[in-house]
Amino acid sequence: MKKIDRADITRIILETIKVAGVLSVALLAPNVVQCLAMFHKKKPRYNTGYYVKNKIPRLVRKGLVTVAKGQDGWMIFLTSKGEYTLNQYRISEKYQSRPVRWDRKWRMVIFDIPEKDRALRNYIRAELRSFGFEKWQDSVWVSAYDRQLSVDLMIAEFGLERRLRYFIVPSFDGDEDIQKMFQFD
Repeated sequence: MKKIDRADITRIILETIKVAGVLSVALLAPNVVQCLAMFHKKKPRYNTGYYVKNKIPRLVRKGLVTVAKGQDGWMIFLTSKGEYTLNQYRISEKYQSRPVRWDRKWRMVIFDIPEKDRALRNYIRAELRSFGFEKWQDSVWVSAYDRQLSVDLMIAEFGLERRLRYFIVPSFDGDEDIQKMFQFD
């Protein structure tokens, strides 16, 4: 798993609010902290819960979210500026430059989505293509570059935890063909 930096926390908070639509402040802190934990290899140098709790007022000051008192407590809403910022994060990640050197590890996505969900399946294929993955088989896609954050956000957005898997593998039978696709000799 990749180490997450503080700039990514803003994006993760905005993504969480976007996926949930509206979020209760009482629910936000523990759930976001759990989401952040899955990105850390080792314990972060800062207190994640404290950082997330203090990040919300900064997002309000920047106009990315609004906070309102509701029946069940404080609620957080994504503003149009927050939605725009989130889209900018997504676009910048989709088109991030390739690393100078390949780490000789393949990133493989395998998914199983039934025929009745064809639209979702086609959308996932299009997203994987935009993330830099190449089709190896219908439901098996491979990339030479780390796109785990993009895939994890897609899994969270569509609730695909049991239907889509992300692997990092050093080699596999037939990877010579894939190396040609990525123009590695």
